[in-house]
Amino acid sequence: MRKIFLLLTLLLGFQAMAQIDYGVKAGVIFNNFPVSEAVFDESFGYELGGMAEYKLNRTFGLHTEFLLAYFQYDLYNSNIKNLRDFRNYISIPFLIQTSITKKFRFDLGIRGDFLVREKITGPYFDEVWKGNVFFNPAIVSGFSFRSYKDLLFQLHLAFDPYLDRFKSDDFSLSHYNVTFSVGYFLN
Repeated sequence: MRKIFLLLTLLLGFQAMAQIDYGVKAGVIFNNFPVSEAVFDESFGYELGGMAEYKLNRTFGLHTEFLLAYFQYDLYNSNIKNLRDFRNYISIPFLIQTSITKKFRFDLGIRGDFLVREKITGPYFDEVWKGNVFFNPAIVSGFSFRSYKDLLFQLHLAFDPYLDRFKSDDFSLSHYNVTFSVGYFLN
Protein backbone atom coordinates (compact mmCIF):
# COMPACT_ATOMS: atom_id res chain seq x y z
CA MET A 1 0.00 0.00 0.00
CA ARG A 2 2.83 2.41 0.82
CA LYS A 3 4.52 1.72 -2.51
CA ILE A 4 1.32 2.49 -4.42
CA PHE A 5 0.85 5.73 -2.44
CA LEU A 6 4.49 6.72 -3.09
CA LEU A 7 4.12 5.97 -6.81
CA LEU A 8 0.92 8.06 -7.07
CA THR A 9 2.57 10.94 -5.20
CA LEU A 10 5.58 10.91 -7.53
CA LEU A 11 3.41 10.75 -10.65
CA LEU A 12 1.26 13.67 -9.53
CA GLY A 13 4.40 15.67 -8.70
CA PHE A 14 5.85 15.06 -12.16
CA GLN A 15 2.56 16.06 -13.75
CA ALA A 16 2.57 19.35 -11.79
CA MET A 17 6.16 20.06 -12.82
CA ALA A 18 5.25 19.46 -16.46
CA GLN A 19 2.68 22.29 -16.26
CA ILE A 20 5.25 24.86 -15.05
CA ASP A 21 6.90 26.88 -17.81
CA TYR A 22 9.98 28.97 -17.06
CA GLY A 23 12.07 31.38 -19.05
CA VAL A 24 13.91 34.69 -19.32
CA LYS A 25 12.52 38.17 -19.83
CA ALA A 26 13.70 41.69 -20.76
CA GLY A 27 11.74 44.89 -21.04
CA VAL A 28 11.61 48.67 -20.99
CA ILE A 29 10.01 50.78 -18.25
CA PHE A 30 8.45 54.22 -18.69
CA ASN A 31 7.96 55.99 -15.33
CA ASN A 32 5.98 59.09 -14.58
CA PHE A 33 5.90 61.09 -11.36
CA PRO A 34 3.13 63.72 -11.24
CA VAL A 35 4.24 66.20 -8.58
CA SER A 36 2.57 69.24 -7.04
CA GLU A 37 5.47 71.73 -6.77
CA ALA A 38 8.22 70.07 -8.78
CA VAL A 39 8.57 68.76 -12.28
CA PHE A 40 9.86 65.27 -13.00
CA ASP A 41 10.88 64.25 -16.46
CA GLU A 42 9.40 60.97 -17.48
CA SER A 43 12.11 58.41 -17.11
CA PHE A 44 13.15 55.44 -19.12
CA GLY A 45 14.47 52.24 -17.60
CA TYR A 46 14.88 48.55 -18.23
CA GLU A 47 14.34 45.23 -16.49
CA LEU A 48 15.96 41.81 -16.87
CA GLY A 49 15.19 38.53 -15.15
CA GLY A 50 13.41 35.22 -15.06
CA MET A 51 9.77 34.16 -15.09
CA ALA A 52 7.65 31.13 -14.30
CA GLU A 53 4.10 30.29 -15.30
CA TYR A 54 1.70 27.65 -13.99
CA LYS A 55 -1.47 26.91 -15.93
CA LEU A 56 -4.32 26.03 -13.54
CA ASN A 57 -6.80 25.18 -16.32
CA ARG A 58 -7.71 26.44 -19.80
CA THR A 59 -8.96 29.76 -18.44
CA PHE A 60 -6.72 30.68 -15.48
CA GLY A 61 -3.01 30.62 -14.74
CA LEU A 62 -0.42 32.02 -12.32
CA HIS A 63 2.61 34.01 -13.46
CA THR A 64 5.54 35.22 -11.34
CA GLU A 65 8.86 36.87 -12.11
CA PHE A 66 12.16 37.81 -10.48
CA LEU A 67 13.51 40.95 -12.15
CA LEU A 68 16.38 43.40 -11.78
CA ALA A 69 15.07 46.85 -12.73
CA TYR A 70 16.89 50.13 -13.34
CA PHE A 71 15.58 53.62 -14.09
CA GLN A 72 16.45 57.29 -13.73
CA TYR A 73 14.56 60.57 -13.65
CA ASP A 74 15.35 64.28 -13.43
CA LEU A 75 13.83 66.68 -10.88
CA TYR A 76 13.40 70.41 -11.46
CA ASN A 77 12.21 72.51 -8.52
CA SER A 78 12.48 76.16 -7.49
CA ASN A 79 14.41 75.14 -4.34
CA ILE A 80 16.40 72.23 -5.76
CA LYS A 81 17.94 72.56 -9.19
CA ASN A 82 18.50 69.73 -11.63
CA LEU A 83 18.73 66.61 -9.51
CA ARG A 84 19.11 63.27 -11.25
CA ASP A 85 18.02 60.11 -9.42
CA PHE A 86 19.24 56.63 -10.45
CA ARG A 87 17.49 53.62 -8.87
CA ASN A 88 18.10 49.86 -8.94
CA TYR A 89 15.31 47.55 -7.77
CA ILE A 90 14.63 43.87 -7.33
CA SER A 91 11.08 43.49 -8.57
CA ILE A 92 8.86 40.45 -7.84
CA PRO A 93 5.42 40.48 -9.48
CA PHE A 94 2.76 37.83 -8.85
CA LEU A 95 -0.05 37.81 -11.44
CA ILE A 96 -3.27 35.89 -12.02
CA GLN A 97 -3.93 35.44 -15.73
CA THR A 98 -7.23 34.80 -17.44
CA SER A 99 -7.42 33.81 -21.09
CA ILE A 100 -9.31 36.08 -23.46
CA THR A 101 -8.38 33.89 -26.42
CA LYS A 102 -6.05 30.92 -26.66
CA LYS A 103 -2.95 33.16 -26.82
CA PHE A 104 -4.17 36.55 -25.52
CA ARG A 105 -4.51 36.99 -21.73
CA PHE A 106 -5.48 39.62 -19.18
CA ASP A 107 -3.12 39.89 -16.17
CA LEU A 108 -3.93 41.27 -12.71
CA GLY A 109 -1.86 41.10 -9.56
CA ILE A 110 0.61 42.71 -7.19
CA ARG A 111 4.28 43.57 -7.44
CA GLY A 112 6.87 44.22 -4.76
CA ASP A 113 9.85 46.42 -5.60
CA PHE A 114 12.82 46.34 -3.23
CA LEU A 115 15.25 49.26 -3.56
CA VAL A 116 18.80 47.93 -3.82
CA ARG A 117 20.71 51.10 -4.67
CA GLU A 118 19.86 54.75 -5.21
CA LYS A 119 22.22 57.47 -6.40
CA ILE A 120 21.26 61.15 -6.56
CA THR A 121 23.47 63.63 -8.39
CA GLY A 122 23.07 67.38 -8.48
CA PRO A 123 24.91 70.70 -8.34
CA TYR A 124 25.52 70.54 -4.58
CA PHE A 125 25.94 66.86 -3.78
CA ASP A 126 26.56 63.38 -5.11
CA GLU A 127 25.00 60.81 -2.76
CA VAL A 128 24.77 57.03 -2.87
CA TRP A 129 22.39 55.10 -0.64
CA LYS A 130 22.89 51.36 -0.32
CA GLY A 131 21.00 48.81 1.70
CA ASN A 132 18.02 50.99 2.59
CA VAL A 133 15.04 48.85 3.43
CA PHE A 134 12.66 50.41 0.97
CA PHE A 135 9.69 48.34 -0.15
CA ASN A 136 7.39 49.67 -2.84
CA PRO A 137 4.14 47.70 -3.37
CA ALA A 138 2.20 48.17 -6.59
CA ILE A 139 -0.99 46.98 -8.26
CA VAL A 140 -0.33 45.61 -11.75
CA SER A 141 -2.70 44.99 -14.64
CA GLY A 142 -2.19 44.51 -18.33
CA PHE A 143 -2.17 42.13 -21.23
CA SER A 144 0.11 39.36 -22.41
CA PHE A 145 0.34 37.51 -25.69
CA ARG A 146 2.06 34.15 -25.94
CA SER A 147 2.98 33.12 -29.47
CA TYR A 148 4.29 29.79 -30.70
CA LYS A 149 4.54 28.56 -27.07
CA ASP A 150 7.97 30.18 -26.70
CA LEU A 151 7.67 33.99 -27.00
CA LEU A 152 5.74 36.14 -24.52
CA PHE A 153 4.89 39.81 -25.11
CA GLN A 154 3.59 41.82 -22.13
CA LEU A 155 2.22 45.33 -21.67
CA HIS A 156 1.57 46.21 -18.01
CA LEU A 157 0.55 49.28 -16.03
CA ALA A 158 1.65 49.42 -12.38
CA PHE A 159 0.33 51.92 -9.81
CA ASP A 160 1.66 52.52 -6.30
CA PRO A 161 -1.34 52.86 -3.93
CA TYR A 162 0.75 53.79 -0.85
CA LEU A 163 1.27 57.51 -1.46
CA ASP A 164 1.74 58.84 2.11
CA ARG A 165 5.33 57.58 2.13
CA PHE A 166 6.33 60.30 -0.38
CA LYS A 167 4.78 63.35 1.31
CA SER A 168 7.11 66.13 2.39
CA ASP A 169 7.08 69.92 2.60
CA ASP A 170 8.30 70.40 -0.97
CA PHE A 171 6.32 67.86 -2.97
CA SER A 172 4.29 64.67 -2.87
CA LEU A 173 4.60 61.89 -5.40
CA SER A 174 2.16 59.53 -6.97
CA HIS A 175 3.94 56.85 -8.94
CA TYR A 176 2.95 54.72 -11.88
CA ASN A 177 4.83 53.05 -14.70
CA VAL A 178 4.20 51.30 -17.97
CA THR A 179 6.28 48.26 -18.90
CA PHE A 180 6.67 46.57 -22.26
CA SER A 181 8.62 43.32 -22.15
CA VAL A 182 9.47 40.28 -24.22
CA GLY A 183 10.09 36.86 -22.70
CA TYR A 184 11.24 33.51 -23.98
CA PHE A 185 10.17 30.23 -22.36
CA LEU A 186 13.00 27.72 -22.15
CA ASN A 187 10.97 24.52 -21.78
